[in-house]
Amino acid sequence: MHTYGAPVFTEEEQQWIKAHPVVTVGVDGDFRPFEFIASDGKYGGLAAAYLQLINKQTGIRFEFEDDKPWAELLAEAKSGEIDLISAIVRTPQRQESLHFSTPYSSFANVIVTRSDDTVITGIRSLIHKTIAVEAGSYADELMHEQYPDIKLKAYPTRRDALAAVATGEADAHIGNLAQATYLIRRENFSNLEIAGPGPFSHLELRMASADPVLITIIDKVLADIGPEEQAKIEEDWIAVRYEHVNFMLLGRWGIAVLVVVALAGLWIVTLQRQIQRRKRYERELVKARHEEIEARRVAENAQALQAKALALAEEATARKSEFLSIAAHDLKNPIGSIRGLADLLVDEMKEAPEETNPVHLDIIKTIEEAADNMLELVNELLNVEAIESGVITVNDACIRMPLLLKDVIELNQHPAKKKNIELDYRDEMPGAIVCADAGRMLEVLDNLVNNAVKYTPPGTRVTVCLRPSPEKRNSVRCSVLDQGPGLTTKDQEKLFQRFSKGSARPTGEETSTGLGLAIVKKLVSQMHGHVWAENREDCKGAAFHCEFPLYDTGEEN
Repeated sequence: MHTYGAPVFTEEEQQWIKAHPVVTVGVDGDFRPFEFIASDGKYGGLAAAYLQLINKQTGIRFEFEDDKPWAELLAEAKSGEIDLISAIVRTPQRQESLHFSTPYSSFANVIVTRSDDTVITGIRSLIHKTIAVEAGSYADELMHEQYPDIKLKAYPTRRDALAAVATGEADAHIGNLAQATYLIRRENFSNLEIAGPGPFSHLELRMASADPVLITIIDKVLADIGPEEQAKIEEDWIAVRYEHVNFMLLGRWGIAVLVVVALAGLWIVTLQRQIQRRKRYERELVKARHEEIEARRVAENAQALQAKALALAEEATARKSEFLSIAAHDLKNPIGSIRGLADLLVDEMKEAPEETNPVHLDIIKTIEEAADNMLELVNELLNVEAIESGVITVNDACIRMPLLLKDVIELNQHPAKKKNIELDYRDEMPGAIVCADAGRMLEVLDNLVNNAVKYTPPGTRVTVCLRPSPEKRNSVRCSVLDQGPGLTTKDQEKLFQRFSKGSARPTGEETSTGLGLAIVKKLVSQMHGHVWAENREDCKGAAFHCEFPLYDTGEEN
């Protein structure tokens, strides 16, 4: 029961309430748990609970319009054909024609992909992919504004957008965690999973109207709702959100997360041991072959040893593939969900700072970082194995290298600015075209530039150069020059091997799996290129180069 006391309305607001006894509300009828129309036609959800409180305090009755697509409801709200939108995210574009209330809830957004897609793990992976969004949704507007280079395809509803990903018509969907999980279960999209956190953090749910007086009335009612009543509404409608974060809650989540993280770590260690075991068997096979050549008198025994070693190697390979399959389907999705839930807990703690224990906040942030690192390691392991087994192939097309490098520079501007590092791009071949796989080429160049930013001290510069190869005719060279500590002789010997880490350490608390450069070398080789590294001659630092043959257009370059 409400106990905070009635809000005080101005004369203008009282006159408005008297003149508008009925307010029409645009409702997203399938936006559980925030708002929905039940099978019996009744309006329910988090927003419905707040509208009931507004009705009690003002006497305003609400009539609901829910039989139209979201984009059409939004257009009617902007034109004043309907009076109020009850659950909406504020965006710069919407602020041009609508007034927004104070937020009454928030949620985390995630990236949804097919289970067999091991490439997409975050916003960097979405370049040159097709992203399915609901037409007129916050994801539609914010992605167009903040990531104009990413291809979006709009669908009438969130269900249609998820179905497009499930059938392969699109590569990924961006939406909120609670709604995506609900629709995947309800529609039985068994081949979809949460790939990782979305590009937007702390999205807030508000009410919106073209009439500013209605919004001031709503704000006064929302401000009058006490914290206990808010917590009760949240508890009733959103099972994974809580207004009060206490030690016991942290204990439940913390134990669950730590158990999953520990299991995931155990699987990864097991994978590495299986890989090492396979290499040991392969060495035994080579040794057996040499013995056969050197001692023909024992050829029969050597052949038996060879067959045994081969069988052991095949068994190790089969077991490794089985473990990788388990990692893909049993680890990737839970880790992505853990990351999203940890974001929710951080958001709730930020909303109630006076009740937040800094130690608990640090623990949850550590869990977030561990989940991100683990997801990166699992995906890179899967990527290496997929390349080696031939599952990942390259699809050659004509690529304009300057345009691709500009995309890569743009992707790395944010981490560079965090460390006050200048990204300098020098283009000496503005017309360079190569024949290669655009997605794999982007992955190669992004890895090299990201590594340079990672190992370069703050306040320095990373230079990216595109120029003709000085040794090979009709070839283009892309060089990434950093100002880090450079490479030792031992570093250069094992630089492109799997799980190899050099003597240098990241300068901004970043992490490294030791797989990135191994993936780069394999992808460059598949695209008929060459990659190598050396120390810079002009100053301290390392230089990474990759060369590719130019595409012959039949004209003089």
